[in-house]
Amino acid sequence: MIWDDLASPVRAWVIGRWGPQSKAATLVSCPWCLSWWWALAWWGCGYLASGHPLDVTALWAIPAGALTISYLYAAAQARLGIGGA
Repeated sequence: MIWDDLASPVRAWVIGRWGPQSKAATLVSCPWCLSWWWALAWWGCGYLASGHPLDVTALWAIPAGALTISYLYAAAQARLGIGGA
């Protein structure tokens, strides 16, 4: 379970809308799942904002970058003892 306060309104809304046992609730409550989607969104926006065309390179660069960011986020959480799993 994630224990941050920043996204708690989003988690409360998702759980209220689809229930605590739904896949959507799992997505917003799972640290690894949530970090992957956030990383994918940030990396993709950064790649597109850089002026590079969305070509074959993006097919591996965006997921690879997102996985890297996700790993670093989880490692920082574990090192600093924040968040929860």
